[in-house]
Amino acid sequence: MKSFRTVLTCALAVAATGSAAFAQATATLPSAQEVLAKYVEVTGGEAVLKNLKSRTVKGKMMIKEAGIGGTIVSMAAAGGKSYTEVNIDGIGKELQGSDGETYWAVSNFTGTRILEGAEKDQVVKENDFLSDLHPEKYYESMKVTGTEKVGDDECYKVEKKKKDGDVQTDFYSVKTGLLVKSVMPVTTPVGKLEIVTMVSDYRDVNGMKISFKSEQKLPNNMTQSITLESVEINKDISADKFALPETIQKMKDK
Repeated sequence: MKSFRTVLTCALAVAATGSAAFAQATATLPSAQEVLAKYVEVTGGEAVLKNLKSRTVKGKMMIKEAGIGGTIVSMAAAGGKSYTEVNIDGIGKELQGSDGETYWAVSNFTGTRILEGAEKDQVVKENDFLSDLHPEKYYESMKVTGTEKVGDDECYKVEKKKKDGDVQTDFYSVKTGLLVKSVMPVTTPVGKLEIVTMVSDYRDVNGMKISFKSEQKLPNNMTQSITLESVEINKDISADKFALPETIQKMKDK
């Protein structure tokens, strides 16, 4: 009987200690809003974001396992306007863009399409320069669920529940406040996929800290790497760049 009591006492002590430790750890975690505010601060701050009128990036992409490589040119302007051209060696151009109202894609794999539903919603958020200042526009709720190691970084794990019910999980470095990993369900023409993105090589560009390297874990154990070669902030971009392609305009007019 004594041994039983001893075991029970030890178990209760461990449970109490564990509960106290859990409560203490939970109490010391920042809120998701605080983590996101820190990210905004370390990547340039609210004033810099609000002054962002345009962004042009150029770089290279590669899927090593498939032997695929190419170049990327992406332009974006305030008001949700964008134009991205990916020129894949031996395949051709993959295009995606928006005039701020109509979101479209022209692909060798999925054809010419006007984006709707979840696909469109993804691009709307990506095109919103101020999305980190008003996350409530895109997420029903956000919470920090704990900390987790990503490489050498101890990170806050932030779960962001979208209004369609999908959950995106972002990992922000405790030390730097920078985003280092994102796990996101992405809607594609072939269905919904979970994409894991690793973000690194942050550099200062016109008062903003921008990642120059990302790696996306794709289905079939493939990894797409994107390396930026240049980033231009608030450079004048001709309005013609955001005009709808003729094929898209005809689809819209039907």
